[in-house]
Amino acid sequence: MIKAVGNPKIRFKEYPLRILRAVRFAASLGFEIEPKTWDKLCKMRFDLLKISKERWVLEIDKILSLENPEKLEKGLEMLMESGVFGVIIPELILQKNYNQNSPYHNFDLWTHTKKVVCNVPFEDLDLKWTALLHDIAKPFVRTENKNGNSNYINHDILGSQMSLKVSSYLKFSNLRKDFIFENILNHLQPESPLKIYDDLGKK
Repeated sequence: MIKAVGNPKIRFKEYPLRILRAVRFAASLGFEIEPKTWDKLCKMRFDLLKISKERWVLEIDKILSLENPEKLEKGLEMLMESGVFGVIIPELILQKNYNQNSPYHNFDLWTHTKKVVCNVPFEDLDLKWTALLHDIAKPFVRTENKNGNSNYINHDILGSQMSLKVSSYLKFSNLRKDFIFENILNHLQPESPLKIYDDLGKK
């Protein structure tokens, strides 16, 4: 059990990065977060804005690098359920419970994204970030076709552009920013390093 020492409000106020660290520890150890600590973690998530983006990224890098896919999925889900992703990558929260209405997808958009992230080998951190952001534009390009299904034409193009904004906001290195941009832009292509993991996350 992950539990704040004493009053969780005071602990998080002292050092807001503990919000992310609590999630990381819970995910990496397979622990639960004590209810009062979880409640304050969720309510105080905007205190993360008081610390540097670089510190956010270091913690999320450690979560994305978890070797066990189940632990990684737990970490991603806690970041979503707590609303922390709403602070760090606001566009991402639109994926929660988002029905893709597509014959090519059995899962809602967030479940698909989690599966793709977890399918990528744990040591390929830049590709993990690419997987996390690869469908970020889908809610913004959705159209309906004559069969009653949804299409997401150009989500690769808009998604690559949106990734530049996210990368700049999170102060990624130019190397990581360029990698994510190129691989989101091309993630539908047969030669894309992400495509095999994307396809595995559809069914």
